[in-house]
Amino acid sequence: MMIQLTEAAEQKLKGKLSNSPGVIRLIHDSEGCGCVMSAVPGLEIIEQPGENDVALDTKASYPIYMSRNHEVFFEEALMLDLNSSGLHFRLSSTGQTYSTNVKLVDRRLKA
Repeated sequence: MMIQLTEAAEQKLKGKLSNSPGVIRLIHDSEGCGCVMSAVPGLEIIEQPGENDVALDTKASYPIYMSRNHEVFFEEALMLDLNSSGLHFRLSSTGQTYSTNVKLVDRRLKA
């Protein structure tokens, strides 16, 4: 599976990572949705990938991961861009738009 980032999306993610250890993970967030099919895509910054995470093919200067269990919910080739507000992201593929309001949540432990 691959994810292509626009320059704007790559710079925004890079800025959020800053110089602290951490990796980006694409998720299929079903918390509070009641049904896994009603889930929404999201992005997390985590300290390190989990044992069930796989690296996505990307040309970004940092790795992006996803749980093997979430691969079924996404097409093989994805595109990540900033949405028009510049606050959140837009995730799409050639076949569909997954969301124009993908949020990035920093889940790293704060010292």
